[in-house]
Order: sequence, then C-alpha cells, then structure tokens
Amino acid sequence: MQPAAPAKMPVTTLRPDRQRGGILVLALFGLGIAVSCFTALGLGQMMWQKREIQKIADVAARTAASQLGDFPAFGTARELATNNGLRTSDTLTFDCPTDPANTATQACSSGSTNSRAVVLRTVKPYFFAADTVLRASATAQPSPLIVATISNSLVTLNTAQSALLNGLINAIGGGNINLSAVSYQGLLNNTATVNVLDLSNALGLASATDLVNTTVNLGDFLNLAAGIAKGSDLSAAQVTLNALRVQLNAVTLPVGRLLKLDIGQVDAVNANINLGDLSITGILAGATGRAVNLNLGLPNIASVKVYVTEPPQILVTRKKPGVSPVGFIRTGQIKVEVNFLQNGLSVAGLITALKGGVYLQVGGAEATVNDIRCKMPRSNNQTLITTKSSLALLCLSDKPANFADTSTTPITCGAKATLAEVNVGGLVTVQAKLLAQATGQSTGATATLTGKPPPAYTIPGSNGSALSNLVSQLVIEPEINTTGVLGGLLSLTLGPVLSLVQDTLIPVVKTALSPILLTVGTLLDSILAIPGIAANSSVFEVQTLDCSSTRLIQ
Repeated sequence: MQPAAPAKMPVTTLRPDRQRGGILVLALFGLGIAVSCFTALGLGQMMWQKREIQKIADVAARTAASQLGDFPAFGTARELATNNGLRTSDTLTFDCPTDPANTATQACSSGSTNSRAVVLRTVKPYFFAADTVLRASATAQPSPLIVATISNSLVTLNTAQSALLNGLINAIGGGNINLSAVSYQGLLNNTATVNVLDLSNALGLASATDLVNTTVNLGDFLNLAAGIAKGSDLSAAQVTLNALRVQLNAVTLPVGRLLKLDIGQVDAVNANINLGDLSITGILAGATGRAVNLNLGLPNIASVKVYVTEPPQILVTRKKPGVSPVGFIRTGQIKVEVNFLQNGLSVAGLITALKGGVYLQVGGAEATVNDIRCKMPRSNNQTLITTKSSLALLCLSDKPANFADTSTTPITCGAKATLAEVNVGGLVTVQAKLLAQATGQSTGATATLTGKPPPAYTIPGSNGSALSNLVSQLVIEPEINTTGVLGGLLSLTLGPVLSLVQDTLIPVVKTALSPILLTVGTLLDSILAIPGIAANSSVFEVQTLDCSSTRLIQ
C-alpha cells in the first residue's frame, strides 16, 4: 500500500501594492541618516569656522595690545590676522575698553590699557538655505616685563671701597684677598647682561620661575653667569671672579636672595640682568650678618666696622591684570661703627683727647613700581613709580645698646659720650660731653619715567645732609674737672672759667672735631656706595622694559 502523499502548503503571494509601505520606511530611514550626517557636518563646519576666527581674534587682540599706540589702523595686528586666516570677506574691528567687562565700544587712545578684537564671518553650512554670521572676540592686555635696580652700579671705585670689598669677601670665606680697586671695577662695572632664561637653562631648570627657590653655590653661580653673559669684554670680570672663587664658593644661598623674580610660567627671553649688579648683590648677600673690620689708616680713626644687615635685590617682574602695585624694590641696609683714636691732638696749644664714636644705620632708598604703560612708539613707554629714602639714623654717642650685627630694628642712640677732654696748661681739665643724632626719611614722591631703558630717576636722600650738617647740630655740655691747681679756687672763679669754656674752649673742640667728622662723612659716603646707598641721593633705573609680551584676559 502506497503511503499517502504529503499535503501541499498554500503559497501566499504579496501584491505589489503591499510592498510599497516597506520601501517607504527604508527611504525615510535613509533620508534621516543623510539629514543627520549633513547636520553633523554643518555643525562641525560651523564649530571649525568658529575656532578658526577665535584664533584670528586672539592673535589680533594680543598683537594690538602690544602696540596700543598704533590706533586706529593697527596695521601689524591686521597683517598677522591675515596670515592666520582672515579672509577679505571677514570683518575685523578693534576697540579699547578700559574695563574688559564693559562691552560698549570705546575708541582707542594713547592711554588705553586693553585691546579688543572682534571678527565677523558669514558662512553657509552645506545645504542650509540661510547664511550664518559667526562672531569671535578677544580682549588682551600688555604684560610687560621690567628689570630695575636702585644704585647698584659703581662708576668708579676708590681705595676705601676696595678695602671694604676685600673685607666682605674675606669675612665670607676666610683667606686674605687683597684686590685693587681696578680689579673690582672690571667686574662690578661690567655692562654685559645675563638673560634669565639662559641662566635657568644653564642650571637645568624647567623655567625661569624655578630659579627663585633654587639653592646655588655663589662662586659657581657668578662664574656661570659670566660664562653666558653677552656684551662687553668679559675677560676682566672672569679674572676677578676666578680670584674670588675660593671665598665665594663658601656661600650657598637661594637665588631669591639676589633676584626678586616674579614673571610667571612664561618665557623670559628679554629679561636681561647686568652682570655687575648681579655680582655686587651676590657679594653683599653672602656677607650679610658678618662684621667687617677695616684698617684704613685714617688719621684720628681707631677702627671702622661694617655690618651688612640686609642685601639689596634686583627686581624682575611682570605686570599682571588686577594686581597692584607691579613690584617693590629697595637698596640693602647697612650699619657702620667708627671709633675715634684716644690719642691727644694739639689744637691752638691745647691738648684734646677724643673719645666715643659715630654709629650709622641706613637703608638708602626704596621704590614702588605702580604701573607700566606700553605705547607706540616705544620711546613713549611710561613707568610710574613712588619713591622715598629709607630710614637713616646717625649717632655721636656711646655705642647704642641695640646695635646688633644683624638686626634691622632702628637703633636708639646711646648715652652722652665724652668726646673731648681739653687740658688747659695743667690748671684745669674741661670735658665736652655731647649726644648728637640725626634721623631722616623723605616723604614719598611720585614720578613718571618716559622712554626706552635705561630711564632713571634720582631719589633725594636724607642721611647725606645729616652728615654734612653734623657739626652745627652738636650739643656740647661742658663739665669742669675740679682737680688741679685751680681746684681750690673754683668757687671764686667759676664764672670766669665757664665764660672761658663757652667762649673759647667749645669752639676749639668743634675745630678739633670738624676735620675728623669730615673724614668720617667722606668715609661713610664711600662705604655706602658699595651696597648702592648714596649719601645725598639714590638712583632708580629701569634696565629692561619688554612690552612685546601680552596676555588674553577675556
């Protein structure tokens, strides 16, 4: 019996009208993908265009900020914008808001402090029918770098100054250095410059900012600086540094003791420091807190002791948005003790014995850099400063009780000193006791320095006038010694003797003191010039003013 054949399944055939719905779905799906792709491409194109014109705006704003005086054309800024993709169909405009938050358009002027560049570009992103206007703006501000000093350079050196330098260096590292003024002049007067970034690279540091906290050996550091310095003949400077190497190598200190460096994590290509200033600052920093005894062989001077209580610094800083002032600098602080000889002097047939001494504490001058205004041409650049002479204290007295070697606390003059004893033919001895003190500090004065470096400003001093007028300020209190031939007759002759003291002996004492005090004043002026402290004035000098650096602030 044959098996039954399997039943046939019915075949279903789709009609063409039922296939049209599926094709429509596929078409709509594909169209959606295409629209999404074109939209993404269009948005991507707009974002790229936006980034491109933002780059152009940044370049234009920063360039214009470096040449604010070149308004309204800003030719260099427009040229650089074109080199970075600005099209002829684009619109580039500039204005100079005094406040970056102020969006109102303001005309640029020579006193402008900011520059804003706005770029407009019209684009049609792919198949979009309407044109789109893209806008990018940037506001930039000059970020000038300044290098400044106060009276650190020495034009000439004399024997007293070379003796002090030898004493300072011997106090630093021992030995018996005895270089001449000419030898020191080859180093301290050298006008070669050391670039801060080159110095950082030579020390293997990542940036100039790392230099501040780096501890260096002073001898190696100064020799390294001389090796990379650029400028005048360096052979004399290197010879002197090699002669001092042993003593200077005994000092280890952070570079921040020498440089007030605050320039940020940016390049410092144009931050150039004078080699002579760097050298004298290093020597004084190494000698801080050490007593130096000078044996100058001056008449009527028994000893001269010098203490550096605070070294000077070199200011290297940038102007930063919203930060005021830009920087502060001052000369070092120094103390000097001058003791008179006890030997007798013959003045008008009288024998005068000098006692006591002169004690001086002075800090020279200080300056605050309030603002820097970069302009075009650069000869119109301005540095706004406030200056004053630092505290100067001078005593003719017994040694002040707080005359500590390293203290920067203002000294207080000691008790009256018996500065002179006058013997009148063995009949009577008259003692002249006095306390003379002079203090001074000039009130703050503002000044505007105009021009390319090195513009300089003289800061009036106060201690110089105190020294020159010291004799006229003396207050002498006579005391009569009743021992001697006239002792028993003193009660009968008191009036005439006092008259003799007032009318004759006091002028004699002043006559005896005047040349000695003149010598002391000249000596102090010479000593103070080493740390940059001038007797009658100090000089603030801008060594570098780099206005090419700018920063975006919006």
